[in-house]
Amino acid sequence: MKAGLYIRVSSEEQAIKGYSVPEQIDACTKKAQELSATEFEVFLEEGESGAFIDRPELERLLESIRLGEIGLVVALDTDRLARDLGAQIAIANEIEQYARLDFVYYSRGNPDNPEDNLFFHIKGAFAQYDRAKIRRNTSLGRKRKALTGQIVIPGGWTGHPGPYGYTYVRDHNGSRLEINEKEAEIVAQAGKYGAVTISTNMAGRGTDIMLGGNPEFLAKQEMRKQGM
Repeated sequence: MKAGLYIRVSSEEQAIKGYSVPEQIDACTKKAQELSATEFEVFLEEGESGAFIDRPELERLLESIRLGEIGLVVALDTDRLARDLGAQIAIANEIEQYARLDFVYYSRGNPDNPEDNLFFHIKGAFAQYDRAKIRRNTSLGRKRKALTGQIVIPGGWTGHPGPYGYTYVRDHNGSRLEINEKEAEIVAQAGKYGAVTISTNMAGRGTDIMLGGNPEFLAKQEMRKQGM
């Protein structure tokens, strides 16, 4: 029997709960072997949120099940399928039309047994509750940082590089922006003649352009040319 190992991890969950990819694969493989699987195929969703069911590897897994290529699906826990209870139930129902479904941290039991289904629904409800708590705590944490003058997200959204001319620093003293001397010099001269392309590109990074260039940095450049 061939088992499909459904592995999903988001950056947030990996940091909070330690749901690393290698650990999930190892645990799911051992569980599948206990259930008599002899072949294994990994369906890896890395960086995918359980809040959405439109996931490429999940779609590939479901298609493989429909084609009869997979007879068993193993995931670490019910929340790997989805965070929302309704989505968990829908995905589980789709899988169990064609294959067996089980988990490392929880035994699915008999899908036709009312008590087993009740416990499955309870597990899903707790996963949904846990997600709501994480969202609330994250929001409160960001609000507290903002109220103390710390930078929540450098450029306004996750992954934004922040304003050009500054470096985002995060250490035991908190989070802050520090001047990046190399970029600062480029910024200072962005208003010079011939620097239109540079200034246009940097304008999208929250940079104020000083037309005509910065006298202080112009003087520094001249001194370097003269070896001073």
